[in-house]
Amino acid sequence: MKYKAIYDAVGKSDCTNIDDRSYWRLTKMDTVQKCYPLLIVMDNPRANLRLRISHESGEYSIVTGKLDLWSDAQKYCRSLRRYKYPSLQDAADGFENILEGAA
Repeated sequence: MKYKAIYDAVGKSDCTNIDDRSYWRLTKMDTVQKCYPLLIVMDNPRANLRLRISHESGEYSIVTGKLDLWSDAQKYCRSLRRYKYPSLQDAADGFENILEGAA
C-alpha cells in the first residue's frame, strides 16, 4: 500500500469520524487529483483536535484545529496549526507525536 505508514498510524489512533478523501487508489487521475493524492480528515475527541493529513504537490502535512471551536469559525481558524514533513515516515511519526503531545 502506497501510504501504509500513515494508514497504520491512523488505525492505531483513537480517532473518530475518519473521512478518507484520497485519490491515490484511482487508476486514472486528472491533474488536480495527481497533486492531492492523499487527504484524510478525522476527529480526536480525547485530544480535542480535528486533524487533516495530506500529501499535496510532493509535500506531506498535518493541519490541526481545536474540535470544540468548530461552531465558531473565527476562533477555529485561529486555532489551526500546520506541520510540514519531508517524508511519509516523518509524517506518520509526526501524527503520533501530535496526538501524544495533546493528551
